[in-house]
Amino acid sequence: MTREQVETEMAQYRTIFTVVRLLDAAQVGGEESVNSFCSCYSYWGKNTPCRNCISRQVLEDHRQRTKLEYMGSEVFQVTAVYREVDGVPCVMELIQKLDGETLIDPENGDRLIDSIASYHTKLYHDALTDSYNRLYFEDALKEKTDPAGVAVLDLDDFKLINDTNGHQAGDIALRTCVDVVRASIRKSDVLIRYGGDEFLLVLPGIERAAFLAKLDRIREQLHTASVPGYSRLQLSASIGGVITQPSETVEQAVSRADKLMYQAKNRKNMVVTEDNARDGALSAAGRESHSRQSILIVDDSEMNRAILAEILGSDYNILEATNGRECLAMLEQYGTGIALILLDIVMPVMDGFAVLSEMNRSHWIEDIPVIMISSEDADTVVRHAYELGVSDYVSRPFDAGVVYRRVFNTIKLYAKQRRLASLVTSQIKEKEKNTKMMISILSEVVEFRNGESGQHVLHIGTLTQRLLERLTQKTDKYDLPPETQELIVMASALHDIGKVAIDDKILNKPGRLTPEEFDLMKTHTVVGANMLDRLGRYKNEALVKTAHDICRWHHERWDGNGYPDRLKGDEIPIAAQVVALADVYDALTSERCYKHAYDHDTALRMILNGECGAFNPLLLDCLQESSEQLRTELTRSEWDRGFRQETHRLSEEILHREALPRENHAQLLLEQEKERTDFYAAQCGGIRFDYDLLAGSVTVYDYHAELLQQKTVTDFAQGRGLGFLNEQDRRKLSKAISRATPEAPDVVLSVMVKRDGEPRLHRMALHTIWSGAGVRRCVNVLGQLTDEQHRVEHQAELLTALDPEEDPAHFLRRLQGIFDVVRLVDPGHRKVLTLDSDGILTEKPGSCHMVWNRDTRCENCISAKAYARKTILNKIEFKDEEAYFVISKYIEVGGRGCMLELVTRLTDGRWLDMGGHRLLLDRCDGMERSAFVDPLTGAYTRRYFDKFLASGEMHGGVAMIDVNQFKAVNDSFGHLVGDEALKTVAEAMQNCLRQTDILIRYGGDEFLLLMPQSRPNGVESVIRRVQDAVQAARVPSHPELRLSVSIGGVCNVQPLTEAIRQADVRMYRNKENG
Repeated sequence: MTREQVETEMAQYRTIFTVVRLLDAAQVGGEESVNSFCSCYSYWGKNTPCRNCISRQVLEDHRQRTKLEYMGSEVFQVTAVYREVDGVPCVMELIQKLDGETLIDPENGDRLIDSIASYHTKLYHDALTDSYNRLYFEDALKEKTDPAGVAVLDLDDFKLINDTNGHQAGDIALRTCVDVVRASIRKSDVLIRYGGDEFLLVLPGIERAAFLAKLDRIREQLHTASVPGYSRLQLSASIGGVITQPSETVEQAVSRADKLMYQAKNRKNMVVTEDNARDGALSAAGRESHSRQSILIVDDSEMNRAILAEILGSDYNILEATNGRECLAMLEQYGTGIALILLDIVMPVMDGFAVLSEMNRSHWIEDIPVIMISSEDADTVVRHAYELGVSDYVSRPFDAGVVYRRVFNTIKLYAKQRRLASLVTSQIKEKEKNTKMMISILSEVVEFRNGESGQHVLHIGTLTQRLLERLTQKTDKYDLPPETQELIVMASALHDIGKVAIDDKILNKPGRLTPEEFDLMKTHTVVGANMLDRLGRYKNEALVKTAHDICRWHHERWDGNGYPDRLKGDEIPIAAQVVALADVYDALTSERCYKHAYDHDTALRMILNGECGAFNPLLLDCLQESSEQLRTELTRSEWDRGFRQETHRLSEEILHREALPRENHAQLLLEQEKERTDFYAAQCGGIRFDYDLLAGSVTVYDYHAELLQQKTVTDFAQGRGLGFLNEQDRRKLSKAISRATPEAPDVVLSVMVKRDGEPRLHRMALHTIWSGAGVRRCVNVLGQLTDEQHRVEHQAELLTALDPEEDPAHFLRRLQGIFDVVRLVDPGHRKVLTLDSDGILTEKPGSCHMVWNRDTRCENCISAKAYARKTILNKIEFKDEEAYFVISKYIEVGGRGCMLELVTRLTDGRWLDMGGHRLLLDRCDGMERSAFVDPLTGAYTRRYFDKFLASGEMHGGVAMIDVNQFKAVNDSFGHLVGDEALKTVAEAMQNCLRQTDILIRYGGDEFLLLMPQSRPNGVESVIRRVQDAVQAARVPSHPELRLSVSIGGVCNVQPLTEAIRQADVRMYRNKENG
């Protein structure tokens, strides 16, 4: 073909596809090595060639191929076709963006999973051991009340097996444990992997004696079992078991069994049940020591340790270490299970000061008090001990009573501090719960809110808060502690929730309402209160009760002339009184569809003169006294004030050495200007903007405007400075900016922009610029908007008719050389059409859906939808076990409208690489994704990795992550706190990652992190962010716990299994080195 013929063909294909491009052999690699590829892959935002590059394969064998590719959060279909252009081998790529609305039939969700990995979902099975998983317990078992034996089994020293022999040995040990247990139980019994090395056994209808015998047999056989390939490993388990009580749930029985398991763990390789615990198998002293606090005595003198043990042993559980190294080992094992350390200074191997230095480095000193006992009494020694964080210093010889009292007081002080931290945390949790409830409630009505309501809610909250603050300063007549004030402010957002039931014609009527319309409008108070009354389990929450009062009575007036109940004076709840005044003030000062906004002074005068009804005189005084504060505060939203404080801080930081060295300032500015130029050079026309975060201003270049109005500079004001965007798109913009990172600075989104009064679809491309040194911060956002509507409309014009100069049959034949199926369809009559030599359409026998082996019309028929809209749509469809990509576009042939359907098979089993699996799965709402998501942490599961990723290739970073001292947390605080700690760690890590990064819960307390397309410096940056985030995180119920992780990372190591092995080795090396 000649270049002109190819250009003509490409022009026709552009009426169907989002992008059509021609690549020659050099651009897709040809015979050259992979490393010498040019950057055709940069279109997909990649730094390296696509490993599943179909264009190179097409260039080699001249066979057309199709795959799916992704860019950002969007998925695209790519078809590659061989062409020779003036004798030169080339590949034509046809690229089509997938439609989220029509992508997958609900019925095809599971088939999509099968086609990606030839995998049949087993939702409730653990991938490693094939026992049931935690999700099965949560969904199917925990609420059952049938009689059963319930046991909790914990493998002893499993973490030591992992740390000493590696994860592979740990995995084999777990499978061996499961095999032993399975050989000892009935088919009707249920074995569940409950955590990393913890299992549940549920044995329905078993007799007590048989239950005890079975647990003991499991313990014995497990202890004698050999681990394949690791003959020196000897397994043992601590088991706690109970028989369920009448009407007791399995979950409640598990809680009792868990406590018994921890009693068994004191001695290991032991079974403890309610029977043998009562019979004395576990002594009373043993049970008492389990509940007592533990003190660690660290001294190389056996006599000194014996004396201290004698003083304290009657009330505390005593642990002993002979030197600093043993002390650290016990800290590693028990963690905050140790209540206090008595520490000598002079010891062999490692002295007391070295122990204190290590405790400071590991932050143990913050949670575990240390009393130093030594014969060294020099001032410099004592001072140095206190500088290293000891709580007290006792010199030898000492008085036994003094030592006991100091130990007792120190432990008591730390316990009080922990309780105080726990109390503060519980208050924070309560606040978070209230916020979540508010979000839940508001989300139900957000689609009904009108355009101004978002700003109205913010203003009402600010006004309410200021009035309450002033009221509590003026009088103690009303019981308004800070927590009640906060509730009222939060609940004020719901004051007009009942307006969802009001007709839009009344709600947004520009003129005065008729008496009948006003009567309907007034019903919103009762409707809103009734809605909150029907909130079920939230109904009796203090927040909801407060919101109910506000909803129903915020239109009541002090003199009894309000509605709906004509309450007067303090019959009206104070919350409703305050919100009523705030509502009236904001209504006056805001522009509404029926009025212009009044200025602050006019609004204040109207309220004080009684023109808006009568209000509590105390509240009117508060309003008047807060007048100037409100005038200033309401000119800018709360968000903007906080944002300006932050940008002011950033500007100060950048002008000093912390973020931007002065000597590099000019150079960096030049680099930023070059970055701007490069970005804008890649764009064309439309609207441009430059948002300066430091100044808080945005410069807009609108090339559609008049010449003198093309450039404007305004206050960004949370996106409102971009007046061409609606509220929803401004929120999308803010969210997009917040998600950008230095490693992934570019974002693309679709927005609607009004042109000549009509909204038009635009593509917004964003590029974020970051400070160049120190803590990197976003300093500029560059934006470019291009009119997509013009392209869509132009495309639609081309779609409605075939080229009059070309024979339609010839055009269809050309398409048949690319696609597996090309056909014309009348979706209204469900008929396939043929085009005869005269250009006349005739109907073929049968129905159009028969090609998919269906007896009825496709549920997700895109041809019917595209026909109604006269547009183009696409989706993935299935026939037997094969996946196909379908494009359907509206055309007219001989004046008759019909649909052109183009069908191509997704080929070679590699039609989507690993980074795209998750994006595609996440877009398919009809699929059950629970099989792939860990219910506790929200990370992906080992099953997801094994089925979708393990056999693939991964170019980028791989990191193995292990939670430090996690076993000590479980042993000291129990599984519930351990679960909470894991969830906290996972949330902290997820918040550090990019959208394309994949976090997998690889084992009990171990995670695998995959970072596609990352470079070595990017991997190191992510690892640092993850470590910092985990260290800063706190377990809500136990804020005294200090969390940390050990991480090993590698970049661009192949295959993936080798990358994981190397990352695992590095992780353990880092763990040993601290």
